[in-house]
Amino acid sequence: RKQRCSYPECAKPYLSGGKCRGHGGGYQCRHPGCTNLRQQQNGGKCCGHGGGQRCSYPGCTKLGRVGSKCCAHGGRRRCSHPGCSKYGIFHFNLRGKHATSL
Repeated sequence: RKQRCSYPECAKPYLSGGKCRGHGGGYQCRHPGCTNLRQQQNGGKCCGHGGGQRCSYPGCTKLGRVGSKCCAHGGRRRCSHPGCSKYGIFHFNLRGKHATSL
């Protein structure tokens, strides 16, 4: 059984320090003075200080998204509507006109 956040009435699982991410738990960025949560990749820093997975396209230093590539190099999800090849938007990966038909 996972332990819960020590904040009163919070049922979320805790990270470090006995608290969930929303109540200040988690490991902080290793950059001096930064209070953001760090990413697991690239030395324990937040995305703003060079942490996180980088785009796999040669020479690109942007953050990787879907399939290890940034948005500029194809790291966006495609629309999930049958026959549509455009990039999806919104949280359910549908293009605008397809999302309104739900």
